[in-house]
Amino acid sequence: LTMLGLLLWGIGGVVVRQSSALLPQLPAFYRQTLLPMMENMQEKLEEIAMMIIANSGQARSDAFAALQEAKKGNFEDAEKLLKEAEESLQTAHESHRELLKMDASGEVTQVSILLCHAQDHLMGSALALDLIREMIVLYQK
Repeated sequence: LTMLGLLLWGIGGVVVRQSSALLPQLPAFYRQTLLPMMENMQEKLEEIAMMIIANSGQARSDAFAALQEAKKGNFEDAEKLLKEAEESLQTAHESHRELLKMDASGEVTQVSILLCHAQDHLMGSALALDLIREMIVLYQK
């Protein structure tokens, strides 16, 4: 069962009142089982979002550092920085894939501003890396 399913089951049990013996157990079940599960899920989503933000931010920084090196004519250093940027972006994408898997399995019941912010960072960094790679080619000519 997903968290939402468990929560609905708990609410449904209160509304239906099929068993009076079940009623005293539901608040305890909610406090002891559902609430910690929801808190743990929120913490996990926040952790994934922060991993995406941190790694995509590092990728963007490395990409812009590579562009600065290319402007100076240091193309070997620029290439090293681009590789580092690609590795950081790959790590961010791995975190993003984990998030997508969780969403597909129904574990993500709501999207926060933090998750939107993480997605924005990831896409902006990916675009910056692609454009900077092309700009470096132009500097080499």
